[in-house]
Amino acid sequence: MQECLKLTKIQNGKVTQFGTWGFNWYWNYLWAYGAEVLNEDGTKCTLDTPQAREAIQYMIDLSQKHHVSPRPGEAGEGNNYQAFMTGKVATFASGRYMVPMLKDIKDFDWDISVLPHARERVTLNNVIYWLILNSSKAPEAAWEYVKFLSGPEVQRIISESGNDVPILKSVMNSSSFENSDLRPDEKVYIQALANSRPFPIVMDVRIDGLIGDTVSAINLKQKTVPQGLQEVARQIDKHLAER
Repeated sequence: MQECLKLTKIQNGKVTQFGTWGFNWYWNYLWAYGAEVLNEDGTKCTLDTPQAREAIQYMIDLSQKHHVSPRPGEAGEGNNYQAFMTGKVATFASGRYMVPMLKDIKDFDWDISVLPHARERVTLNNVIYWLILNSSKAPEAAWEYVKFLSGPEVQRIISESGNDVPILKSVMNSSSFENSDLRPDEKVYIQALANSRPFPIVMDVRIDGLIGDTVSAINLKQKTVPQGLQEVARQIDKHLAER
């Protein structure tokens, strides 16, 4: 928080640079406070807990209380990286896929760092899954293709493109990924992986949408944090029972 306050700039009573974008990847906030969306077997929502309320309240406070992230209507029509590239926000959370665009920045120096933390340091690992349907008519060929995608040749191409972090340590430790002469500092990704968790496979777009709508309603002051999380927990439980 102190860093965000230092990075927030105000001129004539108006914020000209926010310390952080703030509102994205709610998972990182929840996990940092020891909260979960669903129980272990994915049958019940666990958002109506003190840990989840504390996490979401912190995220809301970045905007509404401390004003180090944009309030509704202040972000304009752009997204987080556009606001960063134009100097409207000083920090935002994202993945390595953003690096090719960030390398176009000429007006200021930039780099990456591990995410801040609360009780726990946890980073969302937005894993890309390659799946084979059990109804596949060519499972052996599909398996060979998955192995090829996961192999060193493709992983090296992915690494050199700057779009993702390779899944093989041999590629991660090679010059195609880790190059100390180039920005950003790729070692940060390796550090972050040590405390990362994948997006829960039991989640679906309906649950994610319900949570996103709830956070937006709370930030618009249409609901309180306890009220919003209590309501969305009931909605998600109903969805889980029906799916």
